[in-house]
This record gives sequence, C-alpha cells and structure tokens, in this order.
Amino acid sequence: WLRLSLTRAVAPGSPGYSPAHLAVNMGELPPGTTKIYLPAESELPGAGGAVAGETVVAHEKIFLPDPGLTPINIYIRMDETPGLWFTPLVGPAPLNSDTFFPIELVFLGLIPAAAILCLVRAGKDRTVWPLWVAVFLGCVLLQDLLPLPGAGSPFKMTDLPALLAPGASLMILTHVGRLLLRTRRNSPGADLFLLCGMVPGIALCLTPLAPGWSWLVRLFPLWPLPMLFFLPIGIAALARKQNGGLGWTGACFFAAA
Repeated sequence: WLRLSLTRAVAPGSPGYSPAHLAVNMGELPPGTTKIYLPAESELPGAGGAVAGETVVAHEKIFLPDPGLTPINIYIRMDETPGLWFTPLVGPAPLNSDTFFPIELVFLGLIPAAAILCLVRAGKDRTVWPLWVAVFLGCVLLQDLLPLPGAGSPFKMTDLPALLAPGASLMILTHVGRLLLRTRRNSPGADLFLLCGMVPGIALCLTPLAPGWSWLVRLFPLWPLPMLFFLPIGIAALARKQNGGLGWTGACFFAAA
C-alpha cells in the first residue's frame, strides 16, 4: 500500500486561491493489478463517506480532487512490490512528464539495427566477436520488451526469457571482452579476470529460480554495474594502444550507464 496526502496552504475562497487541477501519473507498474482509491465527493474536506477503488494501467494519468486545508488521503494498492525506478508523479494536469518518450522508441529501434550490422560484419570479416555482440544486443532487447515477473510471485515458463536475459547479458559481454581484446594470448591475467566475471552472470540466471531467492528479481535492473570492475582492463588496453581497447572501454561505460 502507498498513501499520498494532499493539502493546501491557502483555504478555498481566500485571496490568491485557485483550483489545483492535480493529476498523478503512476509510471511503470509492477505485474498484477494496481488500484488507486480516490476520495469520493462525500469524503472531501468537511464531509465523510466511502472510498472507491479504480484500476490503473501503466503511465495512466489520474485526475485528483482539489484538496482543502484538511489533508485528503489517496491510497494505492499493488499486487506486487514495485521496481527500483517506480516513481509516481504528482503535478498540475495535464501531466506529461512521465510518458513514453520518442527517444526510447529510437533506442529500441537502434538495438536491432546494430545487431544486424554486427551479423553482417561477422559474415564479412569472418570474426566471432561481432556475432556475440549481436547475441548480447538481442538479450538487451528482450529486457526492454519483456516485463520482469513480480518479486516473490510464482514464475511461469513464459517468464524464463525475461529472467535469464540479465544474467546472459553479463556472461556474453564478458566473453565479448575476451574475444575483442584477445586476452587469452595478450593478457592471461585479464583473461582469467574476465572468466571470473562470468560467475555473477551464471548466479544471476540461477539464483532467482531457487526457492526463497525470487526477491532478487527486483534488483535485476542493476545487472550492468559489475561492468565497472572490468573498466581497468579497457583502460590498460588503451594505454598499450591495443586493438579493441576503445571498444571495450566504451562497452563498459555504455552498459553501466
């Protein structure tokens, strides 16, 4: 349950008073049903009455009653724990600050385009690392398109792609670093470090499937953070003017961002 308390600093009818015309934008919602309980007309300041529930969908704007000097309470009930970036936004209506921006559509369109270019380069140059980059981009696209199941709720077979994509992305990206920098030949120590970097990816794939550990699903959006540990490998490759150093350094920054 979440509670929003709204009140006014200026009483209705006083000088400087104007209707608030507020709205709440729920943004991204967790799986399941989300209901918002707005005060009925008889429950506004100065009266009493029941509260009615209304089902809410993602990015829906709900117009709120104008509060008075007495706070009015708005309750939000969710079936699942919201994600890390859940930020309901209250402001003047119309409230468009939390909509699906076209820049996100552009980003989603660039991912498959980059994957196709990598496949073309893999076939043209007969190299392996662009192929793995294309697979990595496919995993990233899955994360953007498929919603994660709710933390603590039973998983279904249809949830497996969304559950495995973050861990697979981490494993594939570290393997791309080994191929791009040719660490097996050029730097055995860095090669071992990148191999060890696959272990968190494996754990990320398997741990949520274990009983009692499904709560980790809520932390899946943080999967790129371990890439910062591999950033020194890219910086060292840049210092040696090694091929692939700039690409790997950029990949670490891009993933962590």
